[in-house]
Amino acid sequence: MARTIYRLTLNKREHKEQVNDLKLYAHLIRQGDLVFDVGGNFGQKSRIFLKLGAKVVAFEPQTRCWEELLHRCGHHSQLTLVKQGLSDQRGVAKLFLRDHAGASSLKEDWYEPVKG
Repeated sequence: MARTIYRLTLNKREHKEQVNDLKLYAHLIRQGDLVFDVGGNFGQKSRIFLKLGAKVVAFEPQTRCWEELLHRCGHHSQLTLVKQGLSDQRGVAKLFLRDHAGASSLKEDWYEPVKG
């Protein structure tokens, strides 16, 4: 509950992004569409897709992101959560975690933080 209050009242930036995303994706996603949220992170996009009536399959391998995604969207019957990353190859891979959760990747050199 405290997370929800924070997101809707104290975190004005996230709320504004959600409103803008709803406007953007409303032109692309219809009731009953199947949407894949690859790298579901904290569920920002999954929540938008669900609000638009889509069936969502969200993939998220990071535990802290997974827990927040589950908290935000796990109650929704149109959501399938998969606690895995995706690749173009079968097998097991190392996930390279970054301080910024959205920058974590299966590719070690994918992310270069801005210096200075």
